[in-house]
Amino acid sequence: MKRQCTGLFAMLVLSVSSGAANASAIVLDFEGVGDLVDVADFYDAAYGITFGDGATVFTDTDAGGSGLFANEPSPDTIVYFDPLGSAVMNVAGGFDTAFSFYYTSISDGLVSIYDGLDGTGNQLATIVLGPTAAGPGDPTGGDNFGTWLFTGTAFAGTAMSVDFSGATNTVGFDNITLGASIPEPATWLMMIMGFGLVGIASRRRTGALAL
Repeated sequence: MKRQCTGLFAMLVLSVSSGAANASAIVLDFEGVGDLVDVADFYDAAYGITFGDGATVFTDTDAGGSGLFANEPSPDTIVYFDPLGSAVMNVAGGFDTAFSFYYTSISDGLVSIYDGLDGTGNQLATIVLGPTAAGPGDPTGGDNFGTWLFTGTAFAGTAMSVDFSGATNTVGFDNITLGASIPEPATWLMMIMGFGLVGIASRRRTGALAL
């Protein structure tokens, strides 16, 4: 676990050291999509970004939805990738420099970036995810999905798609960011605290993101 956290921190440093915050960075916070609704082409008109039919948005139960999670970076919605659907995000115009996001998870995961659409072509970068620590979580669903970590990677070339198929079923995502982005000091503090909690987590948990 210690080795895993060290590698994750190294990727964060790489992402942050890539340069100043990019004003053209795109942040997908999934607010306004709805509850139990596929993202699909919600971001197509604005950014040329589409998601496969495995990408579903949940609204927190605290806001009247069905999502059993807490402390999400941008309340009150997150995206979840169903293993039975397509877990690919396509970006018609492409993007470069870096890719980052917040996530909460009870298992390991893998996110891969490609220079072709639909997860094809050359693999430009891979982000390895580890389980996040327990709580404090949603009062309805327990503490499994109450801790969020920020991670990301810099890469060379132009990316056209991101494959989340290695992080389905037990991983929630929020504030998916395309392009260079530097977290604010408060985010760094939350990230460091999260790593400490991951380091002391000693057992794998089971649970669900939604009712």
